Amino acid sequence: MTKTEFMRQISKELSILPEEERISALKYYEEYFDEAGAENEQSVISELESPKAVAESILEEFYQNNPNIARPKVQPENSFEPLVAEEKQRFPLWAILLICVCASPIIFPMAGAVFVAAVAAVCVLFAIFIVSIVLFFVGIVVCVSGIIAMFTNFATGFLILGSGMVLIGISIIFTALIVNLYIVLIPKIIRGIVNVCKLPFRNSMENGGALA
Repeated sequence: MTKTEFMRQISKELSILPEEERISALKYYEEYFDEAGAENEQSVISELESPKAVAESILEEFYQNNPNIARPKVQPENSFEPLVAEEKQRFPLWAILLICVCASPIIFPMAGAVFVAAVAAVCVLFAIFIVSIVLFFVGIVVCVSGIIAMFTNFATGFLILGSGMVLIGISIIFTALIVNLYIVLIPKIIRGIVNVCKLPFRNSMENGGALA
């Protein structure tokens, strides 16, 4: 064991101490090692016996000097109580299936409504996209008409040309917005539907894995 490992284990054992006391104790033993020198590192480690023994002596001294502070209870490393508690908290597979069956009259209509709303939103966006494309071509036709009209009546032709450019600009803006919405919205809708569908089975799989 090296000095670094020794000090790391002491720090871990002293984690229940107030931060100031823990830093002070660690500083003391850091200086103790430094005074002994790197060549005597193993001798110091042998002298101190083990990080746990050093930490225990520090803790005993601290709580003797501070009787108003209660020492927290530390769970033994080989205790199986957390595992038992965790096992009790897990929901049995049959209960999850029963809940899914009982809740199906509510879950399926809600899921269907969400799906229909998502499809409707996609269809509306697609319709707006088509309208934007149509506006773009209409704008081109209007611009060409305006250029031709400028040869006979410059003011009228210029006005028509401007109207066509406005239509083209609107179509470009709407097309860009729809494309961005498709890129962002559709993956989120698909991911949300998949997550909702997987939710009842995710707990089942976790419990099945725990029982195995």
